[in-house]
Amino acid sequence: MNVRIWTAEHIQTELRRIQQDSHSVCKLHKRCKWGVNVVLTTHALRESFEEALSSNEFQASNDDGAEIHFNLSVSEQRFNKFVFISQFVMEMANFDLVLLKDADMGLTGFPWRTFIARKGNAVVSAPLRQSFGSSTIMSSYSVEMRTEPFFLFHEAIEWLNAMGTKWSNELFANIQPVKLPILEQSFALFDGGFASHFFGQVLTEEYVHQRSDYWLDYLWCQVAFGWDEARPGCLLVPVVIVHHNTRQLSENSSASANRVYLTEEGFAIRHLFSDHPTFGKLLELSHKWGMLVGWQHLEMIEERCNEEEDGNDDGGSLQPFNLEACSELFINHYHLE
Repeated sequence: MNVRIWTAEHIQTELRRIQQDSHSVCKLHKRCKWGVNVVLTTHALRESFEEALSSNEFQASNDDGAEIHFNLSVSEQRFNKFVFISQFVMEMANFDLVLLKDADMGLTGFPWRTFIARKGNAVVSAPLRQSFGSSTIMSSYSVEMRTEPFFLFHEAIEWLNAMGTKWSNELFANIQPVKLPILEQSFALFDGGFASHFFGQVLTEEYVHQRSDYWLDYLWCQVAFGWDEARPGCLLVPVVIVHHNTRQLSENSSASANRVYLTEEGFAIRHLFSDHPTFGKLLELSHKWGMLVGWQHLEMIEERCNEEEDGNDDGGSLQPFNLEACSELFINHYHLE
């Protein structure tokens, strides 16, 4: 987990959130290691953070057996979150599960047991998210921010009531997981062996020595589908996690100035993957899925999927819409070493 802290007032808030998140998960597992990458925007904050970390209040609340490890650094620049993750690639294989999540995805109140039960033996899984302000999210985004498809249908509000569809309401009510080609990097739960395998391949020197953290979530599902063909590759589980949407990575003064540079780095990394003999094909599949569903409500996704499937229509009776059947058109079906 990566946390950016830009004022002393946020230190206690973030430490409290880390404690609550680790407790919510670690109390349910025999062994639990929690790695936290803390990026401070000024050197002056380091002393305050270390003091808070050594306080009796923090030590006393950390009594659930969680191994919490902090990595401190100072930077005002946007950073690549996977640089920290690269330190644990080999160790990941020693754990059954590896969770990557943004700091503002709150685990307090999240139905972890249900999520684990419903994901089954999926290689990668993720829940729906409920972002603060997501009910008006479409009216608040500008064209300038649409640098890549936004998976609006991963928002829980899209699946419910008037904004949902008959099939999404049924999937949600039955907590029925759906196989998808992309699960976003804000929250993804991996099989430990697969995490070590995947990140060992993609976190190259070239990738970790630049500041963009784009495109890995366009690859991990596709690789997962070919990693163990006897298991579901990627499942979206319709339980809900709260997304506080603090936008920590853009809360520094240089964020706007770096946007163009980071976009250029992101495209450079995409070209690197595109030229790879395996990743290039997988990235293209995910890109096509993104173009189909990006920025679309569920009704429009259904319409677009039906158009996509017209070429395979045998002229028989109209079948109820199946999101998973549509996603199958964009999923890797080849075994990958």
